[in-house]
Amino acid sequence: MSKARNAILSRLKRPNQIPTSPPEDWSVVQRDSIDRDTLLDLFQLKFESVKGEVIRVQAADGNKGITDAIRTWMDRAGFKRLKVGLSPLAQIIEHSLSEDLFISRYDQPIEILKEQLFNEKLTEVGLTGSVAMIAETGSIIVWPNHQEPRTLSLVPTAHICVCDAEKLYPNLYTCMRDLEFHQALPTNALMISGPSKSADIAQVLAYGVHGPKRMVVIVRV
Repeated sequence: MSKARNAILSRLKRPNQIPTSPPEDWSVVQRDSIDRDTLLDLFQLKFESVKGEVIRVQAADGNKGITDAIRTWMDRAGFKRLKVGLSPLAQIIEHSLSEDLFISRYDQPIEILKEQLFNEKLTEVGLTGSVAMIAETGSIIVWPNHQEPRTLSLVPTAHICVCDAEKLYPNLYTCMRDLEFHQALPTNALMISGPSKSADIAQVLAYGVHGPKRMVVIVRV
C-alpha cells in the first residue's frame, strides 16, 4: 500500500472535527465617529455624481421648509402634477400645496389607477418618505407599503423623497444594525441611488430608462 493511500485512509479514520468559526469582527465597516455634517456632504457628493439632486431645508422651518422646497423645485422643473400617498407627510403636502399644484392621491388599487399612473401628462412627480439614507453609497432606503406603494416612486417621470438628517448613516451595515433590520423586514425594501439608469444597450449609461428620469432628495437638517 502506498504512503499516499495510507495518509488518505488515516485522515478518513480520524474523528470528524467541526472547524471553529472565526470571531466576528465588524470594526472594518464601523464608521460611528464621523460627524453628521461630513456624512451629509458625502451623501450629497455621491448622490449628485449620478445626476441626483439634493435640497437641504432647515428643520427649524418645520413643514413650511419642505413645502416651499417642493413648490420651488417643481416650478423650476416645469412640473405641475404631483401624486402622493396616504402618509401623514402626504396629507401635509396636499393641504399646503393644493392651490399651487394639481395633487392627486394614490388611494385606489393599481388596476384602477394604472392608466393615470402611466400617463406622463397626468402623473409627473411622485412623492415618498424614506426610512434612512446611506452616505457611503449616496442612497436612500424606501420601504413601500399601502400608504406609499412601490409604483409611487417607480412610475412617475420624477421622484421627490423627503428625508431627515437624523436618519443618515455612514454605511448599510451601521443602518441595519441601528434600525435592527434583523427583527423585521418588509417584502420589498429598496435602496435608490439617483434617477433610473441602465447600461444594457451597448454599455452606454442612459438615465430614465426603467423609472424616474429625475430624483430629488429633500433633507431636513
